[in-house]
Amino acid sequence: MATTRRLQRIGAAGLLATLGATAVLALTDAHADATASTTAATVPATTSVTTASSGGGGAATSSAAASGAAATPSSTATAPPSASASPSPTGSVAAAAIHTNTIATPAITQQYSLDCESAALQAALAARGTTVTQDWILSVMGADPRAAVLDASGNVVQWGNPFTTFVGNVNGSEPAATGYGVYYGPIAAAAQAAGHTVVAGTGISATTVYEALSDGYPVVIWTDTTFTAVPTSTWTAWDGTTVPYAVGEHAVTLTGIDVANQTVTLLDVEFGTFRTFSMAQFTSFWSTFGNMAVIVK
Repeated sequence: MATTRRLQRIGAAGLLATLGATAVLALTDAHADATASTTAATVPATTSVTTASSGGGGAATSSAAASGAAATPSSTATAPPSASASPSPTGSVAAAAIHTNTIATPAITQQYSLDCESAALQAALAARGTTVTQDWILSVMGADPRAAVLDASGNVVQWGNPFTTFVGNVNGSEPAATGYGVYYGPIAAAAQAAGHTVVAGTGISATTVYEALSDGYPVVIWTDTTFTAVPTSTWTAWDGTTVPYAVGEHAVTLTGIDVANQTVTLLDVEFGTFRTFSMAQFTSFWSTFGNMAVIVK
């Protein structure tokens, strides 16, 4: 998120809960003509949750008409998927389908304190030849502005559902619980509304991500601003969904892979800078939110 957000997160209390069983989101065509409300949840028009047969590979491909122009966002919402975890994938690669590649991506910086997810998707779409604004993405996703419910220690016990919409104020603060962010469902829906096919969910394998990068497809992933694996806690959404969270939640765009050096490169939209990490580092910090990702095709 923004520089002030990173500073706010330093010293945040350790968060203890872990994620649940592997689940995936199968997304279908999200080209609808309704205008998204800024206070209503937005998810793909048809959503189904399935259980992967084995850990680490759970994600379904979404088909949408590929085009270079943004479509009118859909306002149809369905029940959100639950978060999931997967075993940590291997930190190195040797598969023939995986090869070194760098995806030309503009060095986009987020506009608001907490819109890293929108900025990361904007960069991914730009890399695929589609120009949209962060405000457009935010409008497609909608937002739940209701205030968080805190316990006596100041921990969040109830709030909105980031699996279905942006939670809180996009210019708010995570440590102060005035704003948070959004997870893969609404980001995938916005990518579809812009005319792209996506692979989105939790429990996605590192191999799937490496293959996507090799094929020229950027990947939005969720991590922490420290780029280390951190524990998560949970709150209960208004709709009863258990939401894993960490104060420091961050989204970035993977833009390259180097097989010889066993590294991946990403765009950190907080600063608009590219950073390179070893595959072992990547698989570690990516695990915080259960290998959550949106591959943009």
